[in-house]
Amino acid sequence: MDAFAWPAVALLLGFGFLLVFRKSISSILDRTKKVGKGGLETFDSPQLPAPAEKPDPLAEFMGSYDNPLLREQEDAILEDLKDRGFADPAAAQKALVRSLAGTQILLHFENISASIWASQIDLLMYLNSRPGGATLSEVQPFYDNARKQYSAAYQNYQFEPWLAFLESFALIERRKGVIFLSKVGREFLKWRIEVGRAGPFFG
Repeated sequence: MDAFAWPAVALLLGFGFLLVFRKSISSILDRTKKVGKGGLETFDSPQLPAPAEKPDPLAEFMGSYDNPLLREQEDAILEDLKDRGFADPAAAQKALVRSLAGTQILLHFENISASIWASQIDLLMYLNSRPGGATLSEVQPFYDNARKQYSAAYQNYQFEPWLAFLESFALIERRKGVIFLSKVGREFLKWRIEVGRAGPFFG
């Protein structure tokens, strides 16, 4: 029995070794080209660098834009949250998300106001009174009248690009050839009234 004791122990130890170091052994075998008198010969391959640590998303975001005025405004927002009683982080998050959404919409409306023409505002107001939408033949006169009045500006500005401008800002929607005022367009018109925005007086 003693003659079989050491081989059995060696077998158990070898099996344990394989379990513990199976990943390392597998890596070596994958790179093995041949086994010769000099030992293992592996495929040439450069050393792999250590995996890069993933950046902290918050740190990356905070570092993307930073200046003293921004930090001052952040302090003012935190103080305002405190004054409003938003001590609970979950409540503060909801308030901040709502505020951010409103700011994004406001910037979108200001961007539209800087480039929209009078004839396009007239069309939006017309569509606001038409829940069922308007056909292209009903929309075309708004463009044609503006083209007659401002011929120089409309010389190279055709109907489709004129209409596509409103689509690009999500102010209107096309459904099977019918033009509808979108919820963005409706809220844009409401915003103009609320802030007393006049104009534009051209185009």
